[in-house]
Amino acid sequence: MKKFFVLSILSFLLMINVALSQKNPGYKIQVTIPQLADTNVYLGYYYGKWQYVKDTIKLDKAGKGIFQSKDTVGSGMYLLITPSKKYLEFILNDNERIFSIETDTTDLLGKVKVKGSLENELFFRVNNEIAKPSKEIYSLQQKVKEFKQKNLSDSVEFYNSRIKLLIDSINNMKIKYMEQYPTTLLARMFKATKDPEVPDQLPLKPDGSVDSSYQYYYFKDHYWDNINIADEALLRTPIYHNKLETYFNNVIVQHPDTIIKEADKILEKAAANKETFKYVLWWLTYNYETSKVMGFDKIFVYLADNYYKTGKAYWLSESSTQKIIERADAIRPNLLGNIAPNLILLDTAKNLNSLHSINAKYTILYFWDPSCGHCKKETPKLVEFYKQYKDSFNLKVFAVCTDSSFIEMKKVINNMQMQDFINVNGIYTASGDFRKYYDIYSTPVMYVLDQYKRIIGKRLIADQLYDFLKNYEKHPLFPEPPEQSKEPYIPLMPGGSFNE
Repeated sequence: MKKFFVLSILSFLLMINVALSQKNPGYKIQVTIPQLADTNVYLGYYYGKWQYVKDTIKLDKAGKGIFQSKDTVGSGMYLLITPSKKYLEFILNDNERIFSIETDTTDLLGKVKVKGSLENELFFRVNNEIAKPSKEIYSLQQKVKEFKQKNLSDSVEFYNSRIKLLIDSINNMKIKYMEQYPTTLLARMFKATKDPEVPDQLPLKPDGSVDSSYQYYYFKDHYWDNINIADEALLRTPIYHNKLETYFNNVIVQHPDTIIKEADKILEKAAANKETFKYVLWWLTYNYETSKVMGFDKIFVYLADNYYKTGKAYWLSESSTQKIIERADAIRPNLLGNIAPNLILLDTAKNLNSLHSINAKYTILYFWDPSCGHCKKETPKLVEFYKQYKDSFNLKVFAVCTDSSFIEMKKVINNMQMQDFINVNGIYTASGDFRKYYDIYSTPVMYVLDQYKRIIGKRLIADQLYDFLKNYEKHPLFPEPPEQSKEPYIPLMPGGSFNE
């Protein structure tokens, strides 16, 4: 039996106070579990991939109790949770709100009985029918792993064929129920998990060659055929979130412009229902604001500009919306492809040095602090990389100390052998606040600029630099700019001041 994990609200400020559909009434669910007399049990529900507790009751001496509420609650998959955090899933649909569930802690699913809900009778019957072949599939999969380790290919093939037969039998069961009960939530759930059937035969291109990309594009174009993206009830199952996550993380091309285009499409479809639109926008925003993939912050900025600034995230407070907009504005100047904001700072000799005046094919812009423990580990690696590859890549390092003390700065420069870097102090500036321009809220932070001072890499570490530059040499992210745009020197940013 699965385990239940109670989750608190997400740390991200966008986490939604789950608003349930106003079209649905409350519920009255009688529960009987004889082994749990005088014990608390819980009513839970899904929202995306997370599980939450909705209600709590104490069963009487006979192990009976009633979950009851007049509050509107949305349809979906709900959970009867025991004190041991094992749970029994059941369905709460639009029409069946008063029913009873009786079960046994020795086998929650196998011994369940339900009265007053035809869909739950169907749901439990189907789950029990699927349970046996599912257990057998798991057992056979373990055998396949063992045989693979022993390089017994014949045995692997044999057991894989048995697994396929069992999977086919489960799918046939689902198809049967979908055909017999097409309007039920169960049927919609089964249908939503069904992948598009991709044709085996590949078509030919106009030149007579085989179109090897056909199957991929067919799968992508038909991925959402079996699910209504605006179906609010599916939000209260794990299915909706999984479909969304798989599509954006695994199906579509992982490029910001592609993701932005697809995000608009999905949000347009989800907008038919307020709750689905809210969830999809939240998921996209959170997923790409926190993404570790370089360059995906462009997606977050796009969402902020097109959905939060425009007031489409109507459920958020003004202050919460403003925080998202401010975060996007902080990221905007340092998106990949942008000209790096110029920095004109004092070096150790108290002379002004301009980032944009550096004559090199690549510039590593390195923000560090003398007291930073991570910097003490990262800086020697950067020094070693520079010594080894400065000539082969034609690069320079513009090292910005974020501490105001020249004494401490010089001490670390000598100790770390950073003398070959262009060492400047970020506090003494004629160009404005580096923290604002480069989103510096911790150190170390490393950017990579090309010869035109465009940002081509960000928040890298020294160990990644060689592979990154080697790959960029072969596959540059950005084309050569027009001749008139090749001048790397950019005027000082407005509002800059100099103070020593």
